[in-house]
Amino acid sequence: MKKKAKSLSNIYLPVNTQMTHSLRGKRVLVVDDEPLLREVMRDDLELFGVEVLEAINGRDAFELLQSIRVDVIITDVRMPGGSGLELLSRVRGTQPASANPSTDRAPLIILLSGHQDVSEYQSILLGANAFFQKPCACEILVDKILALLNPERRPSAPHSTSTPTTTILGNETIDEAHERLFQLINNLQSLGEIEKNYRIVAVGYLNQLAQYPATHFPNEEAVMEQIAYPDLSQHKILHEELRKAIVDFREQYLAGKCTLSAESFGSLRDWLQSHVQEVDADLEKHILRSPR
Repeated sequence: MKKKAKSLSNIYLPVNTQMTHSLRGKRVLVVDDEPLLREVMRDDLELFGVEVLEAINGRDAFELLQSIRVDVIITDVRMPGGSGLELLSRVRGTQPASANPSTDRAPLIILLSGHQDVSEYQSILLGANAFFQKPCACEILVDKILALLNPERRPSAPHSTSTPTTTILGNETIDEAHERLFQLINNLQSLGEIEKNYRIVAVGYLNQLAQYPATHFPNEEAVMEQIAYPDLSQHKILHEELRKAIVDFREQYLAGKCTLSAESFGSLRDWLQSHVQEVDADLEKHILRSPR
């Protein structure tokens, strides 16, 4: 154990075996392209009662997750054959970061990086539950996992005055859809600073954004019909304009004609946000008046 940990001292610190915490019964997926690092982490985590699975990159990890449930994913960021951010994007595309592994199927995701190409704040915005720079001691990881698995101790995501929040309208379906939309916007906004290295992640989020109108707009319009919303016709026109704008931006991005910079993505981002916060906000009083 000491010999293996010493050879990896620049990226991983050996475990303190005097710790008394236990994660017995939990399943952790360790994703890293370095075999020796995976072996050391397996040995250390098993001291805490953890069942450890391994994958060599993000692509193999995602395939494994299709058939096996895990409580926590600890993944490196840079890996050939699928990075940690690509894995994060794909997992969070189907499972929300706020889900509780004790009751839901969404795993906690912890990113590890020995580089400066992504920050803790960016990682959290993209859907990670925690981020650590290498080297990182195993007991620190275990402490963080224990805190995250306990909802009463779970830390909130970093706050930024520039991060937009949605408006609660009082309809669960609409509010949840708006929350997903703003999470996508926040993810893309955060990626704007590092997209050169993680273009494939940006494309994944843009694909999700392009799919958003196909599910949410019809649902929202159905609610409007139920409550006899007076501006339904105009709202449908706005929805169609937004849908075209999203598709056009995605096509321009794929063609390399625009980026996620404030200059390129900013106008679409602001349009989507104002539609929810101002135009959709008018729905609230009609929803509140309608029979439950």
